[in-house]
Amino acid sequence: MREHLGVLAARAVYLRQPLAAVIEVMLLGSVVVHVCLGLRSSLVDVLGVSALRRVSIGLAFAGLVAIAYGLWLVTVLATVPA
Repeated sequence: MREHLGVLAARAVYLRQPLAAVIEVMLLGSVVVHVCLGLRSSLVDVLGVSALRRVSIGLAFAGLVAIAYGLWLVTVLATVPA
């Protein structure tokens, strides 16, 4: 358990650097966009136009939720006392 606390403290110190936090958020955003576009492109041939529109809206919503959760997590980890 103590090893995990050490890793958490090191991560908090890392994320307190503004450039590191910005890079982490940008990486998160690019990964989420990549996943959503990959899922959508794999469903293009399978679904009809109306179903694809609903899936696209659902993927966009899920992506925004994932990015919001990631922003919250980076904020929480950056504010953990060292």
